[in-house]
Amino acid sequence: MNFPLDIIYGLLANKWILKEFKNQIGLIGNDRKLDLIKELMEHDKYKDYIENDHFMEYVKIPQRKAIENDSIENTILEQIKNSKCKLFIVGMGLTKLKYLNKIRKISN
Repeated sequence: MNFPLDIIYGLLANKWILKEFKNQIGLIGNDRKLDLIKELMEHDKYKDYIENDHFMEYVKIPQRKAIENDSIENTILEQIKNSKCKLFIVGMGLTKLKYLNKIRKISN
């Protein structure tokens, strides 16, 4: 599926994606931020806010120099390939430029 980025931002901002794919979402992003999200998921108030009980997977990338680190590629791609998530929300900064096309080839 190809959508303009502003449409995707809108779907996320109004929580449609979170509602439509409830408890079927994985996160790909900065390891420290994902750890914070895991902590937030321990609180019912946060779960109510995002209208999800859990995220299925947390695919962590290093906070710094991830784009230069070729050794993490296989780990990231294998975790995504073996995932049962219906959707991944990606927060990878510039690193997404290196991986998104590869992710698209192995995942629907």
